[in-house]
Amino acid sequence: MKPKTMLLIPALLALFAGEASGAGGSVEVMGGQANTTLDVKLSGEVAPRTGIFVRNRTTVDYNNQVSPFTLADLTFNIAGGLDAVAEVQMAPGMGAVPRLGVQYFKAFGDFSVYGLATGKARENPNAEMIVLLRYMPRLSERIKGFAQVEALSDIGRTGHEYSTQRIRLGLDISGYRLGAAADLVETGNKAAMSYNMGGFVSKNF
Repeated sequence: MKPKTMLLIPALLALFAGEASGAGGSVEVMGGQANTTLDVKLSGEVAPRTGIFVRNRTTVDYNNQVSPFTLADLTFNIAGGLDAVAEVQMAPGMGAVPRLGVQYFKAFGDFSVYGLATGKARENPNAEMIVLLRYMPRLSERIKGFAQVEALSDIGRTGHEYSTQRIRLGLDISGYRLGAAADLVETGNKAAMSYNMGGFVSKNF
């Protein structure tokens, strides 16, 4: 798939998600010593018990190298916080990769947990697992604490392929979130590590 086509996909998916009822999402900018990442999420309901979720993460390093990654999930609610998920992941050089799996979400007061497990069955099959933990205690009428860890791991036939942990710690002030951020990445069986540390600002809409 050509790079210019890849850059058009997030915009087209965003337009589709914008037509969904109850559509919403978030935008985050995270800047560190290695690169800056724009993380856009959109979601909505397209039919009873059926939703769509679109996420685009575009990273730009300080040599102006751009790395976009997009995923689109079609979800069907099974029961409670449990959904079946059909997913497509897209990035330059990777093309469009379909995946199937399940996701689960549960909130406990100020704490919430989200988990997603998907698998790729065609060439180079692998399993991907995501866990997102969030804690937002109320500190005043307008201010909440904000602590979040998102951990993702891919495991294939030869073992560990890729993992990342995205850590955010700061404040939510009337829906605007800002604070310290760290993105850690491990690649390959030997889990060679790289990192990007800095700050973030985000807004839900």
